[in-house]
Amino acid sequence: MHPSQASLAGSQTLRVAAGARTDVGLVRSENQDAMGVLPATLVASGPTSGRAMPQPAVFVVCDGMGGHEAGAEASTVAVEAVLASFGPGFRTQTDRLALLKQAVIAANDAVWARATGGPYHRRMGTTCSLLLVADGHAYLGHVGDSRAYRVRDGKVEQLSTDHTMGEAAKHDPSLAEIAKTRAHHLTRAVGIKAAVEVDALEAGPLVAGDRFVLCSDGLAPVDLDEVARVVQTYAPQEAADWLVALASKLGSRDNATAVVVHVAP
Repeated sequence: MHPSQASLAGSQTLRVAAGARTDVGLVRSENQDAMGVLPATLVASGPTSGRAMPQPAVFVVCDGMGGHEAGAEASTVAVEAVLASFGPGFRTQTDRLALLKQAVIAANDAVWARATGGPYHRRMGTTCSLLLVADGHAYLGHVGDSRAYRVRDGKVEQLSTDHTMGEAAKHDPSLAEIAKTRAHHLTRAVGIKAAVEVDALEAGPLVAGDRFVLCSDGLAPVDLDEVARVVQTYAPQEAADWLVALASKLGSRDNATAVVVHVAP
């Protein structure tokens, strides 16, 4: 067998297990975060909960924009549209990056239609971070400032790039002044315009022991070293529960959501 074929064969034996938690937190009256997982039994309660399952699998976190109307509705609509994009045929679609872009664009279309389809227009928007685990690889689709991390050998790597004024100012000095007061303002989001630009990337081959974390910005108070420790110490659901609870304990003033994915042989 050719070495590359052996590598692919080995990667196809990897399985994934997941846990997910979202919480309104201690300050907000409404949870504007939403999340979704396919297959749902990866995190469903019951006898299958917590079991590692074969690839492919899909994970998504959306955080409705608090300054807009119907943020909770926007994130929920986006998650539903993303998951609906992954019908039975997605397993045979070889262009995974195109598939991710199509899923996030479908979310944008759905939120935009909801915002503009009534008797008056509403301001609706949401972030969207989408992880696809398939073919022994990880793929990411992303808009906004919800984050995707990979933890490997104890090291945390942020896979997503924040679409915020603060991040933009790092590459465009002309934005430095406005970023002083608007660093967290989004420069890109789902549903605020009829079209959206989507970041789509291949994050490379899976390695047994990899951990992935998708989270809303309400998890920000949790130090990344603690994120790494928790996801490597606990089962996925316990890790997700702990991270979200810790965010509130550390003073998060936002909703907090975490989806934790373990890659196992």
